[in-house]
Amino acid sequence: MKYSVEYRRKMPSGEIRWFAATAVLIEDSAEEIVNAFIYSRDIDTKMKRRIARNQIVDADVEDITIINIAHKTCQGIEQK
Repeated sequence: MKYSVEYRRKMPSGEIRWFAATAVLIEDSAEEIVNAFIYSRDIDTKMKRRIARNQIVDADVEDITIINIAHKTCQGIEQK
């Protein structure tokens, strides 16, 4: 079995970032125990893009761009 959850985490710097945690459960019937392997990954950019895309309600929009003033970056979002 596999379980996943997306959540926000406050970093030591005070920044809030999105993460995904996944738990993989493996049953050991001989020992009658269940082992859980848990890992998490940073999905902050992916979630911010998803949120931005969902905020746009005009279907005629051709381009979406996220501009991060603090980091001086500009990223286009592919529409699906």
